[in-house]
Amino acid sequence: MPINRPEIAEVLRKACEKGKIIVITSQCGKGTVNTLYAIGRQVKELGIVSGLDMTLECAVAKLSYLLGKVLRILRDFGSLF
Repeated sequence: MPINRPEIAEVLRKACEKGKIIVITSQCGKGTVNTLYAIGRQVKELGIVSGLDMTLECAVAKLSYLLGKVLRILRDFGSLF
């Protein structure tokens, strides 16, 4: 995420405020998204969730699993009424 592009940060901030879950992962083979660095602090302030040491593929798999759980809960809840 380019830190010098405030329009990108604004779009992400608005999405987080609307309840969207955004996870950021590192492109490094080993390492995490760290709040010691400016970009890590910025994404934390925006409300973006750190993927810590997850790979992109791991983050997608975990978010897909959670989304499936939520959709099933909503479907089952709707059938109660």
